[in-house]
Amino acid sequence: MNVIQIGSLTIMLKWVLLGSAILLGLVVIKLWLQRTQTKENNKKIFDTLTNSLFILILAWKGSLILLEPKLILKSPLSILYFTGGTKGLEIATLISFMYFIYKNMKVKISSRLILQTILIFSLTVLSCYHFTFLFALDENDLYHLLVGTFTLIILYFILIPKEWRF
Repeated sequence: MNVIQIGSLTIMLKWVLLGSAILLGLVVIKLWLQRTQTKENNKKIFDTLTNSLFILILAWKGSLILLEPKLILKSPLSILYFTGGTKGLEIATLISFMYFIYKNMKVKISSRLILQTILIFSLTVLSCYHFTFLFALDENDLYHLLVGTFTLIILYFILIPKEWRF
């Protein structure tokens, strides 16, 4: 297990890689929205996306209440130190996606644009995460290469206009 140790704080390297992939995903979405959407839609969608990410973090930390209630009852401050792990991240991702879709439907953004935004953001995060994992850590190299390449190819066909493709 690869970790980053800063004093008494220990952070798993895979969470740092995921955080950097999410930041890159936000940059790609911001650039894509500026290029393709009106300023009003750009702001609405990007604000909802950042709010969804904030909810994702809160739900991920809070998922510990569902997954390990005995630990929380025994030591309530453990919610500050622990997360829900991979299962908690899956639950939080589902909650975050549902919030993103609900809020954008409420402000009358087309469902096609909502799904396109989710797809571009998700594929960007996946490809960035798997490629950085491939180069930073020495685990499951072939798996990370295949998933990163596959998601990058799909992203290429979504983002690049037909007249610019090779």
